[in-house]
Amino acid sequence: MAWLVVVVAVGLFALMAVQIRHGNPGWDTGVYGWFHTWGVAGDYSDWFGSAMRYVTRLGERQASLVVAVPLLVLMGVLRRWRAVVFVAVVPLVGAMTANGLKTVFNHPRPDVMYHYVPARTYSFPSGHTATATVVWLTVALLVSRYLTGRVAKGAALACLVVPLAVGFSRVYLGVHWPSDVVGGMAFGIAWVLTWYLLVFETVPERSRTRPE
Repeated sequence: MAWLVVVVAVGLFALMAVQIRHGNPGWDTGVYGWFHTWGVAGDYSDWFGSAMRYVTRLGERQASLVVAVPLLVLMGVLRRWRAVVFVAVVPLVGAMTANGLKTVFNHPRPDVMYHYVPARTYSFPSGHTATATVVWLTVALLVSRYLTGRVAKGAALACLVVPLAVGFSRVYLGVHWPSDVVGGMAFGIAWVLTWYLLVFETVPERSRTRPE
């Protein structure tokens, strides 16, 4: 089942990539336009716009470190050394790869008049969304793998909401097309799940009692 999710994510990323190579498809501009048909272009000073500016930071490097470092420490305390290496390498390389892909596709961002802050780099895939996905999906997978109890399961589920919120914020704040967000999330899912399956499922770890 997990490999099927990987295949679907890769296919979705490829579909977005093919579509944007020939310009933004109608559904893409239509959804983006729906987000920006009210209010003053580029003005996000209301309470919801302010909230979205905070949410979007969850896809930035600083927020990723705040999340990744405690997870790294936790895996070390549990003496799960394979997980320690996973946390230290997979999200970082994934985020760098996603941002590097921007120069491959050279896809322009939406009109700068809609941006909450001017963004001059290329648009596809969304780096914030991809970064949030690789980091928070890693947290969700490892927490659900090594911790038990309702709190741990609730935390894992909450982690899965973060990339969705970040992706929404990127479109709302005018700096990305919906296809950028879908592509960034699809990349992040495929990246993390592929490495997770290779690292943890190909060669199973020794059994060890998990803390409640």
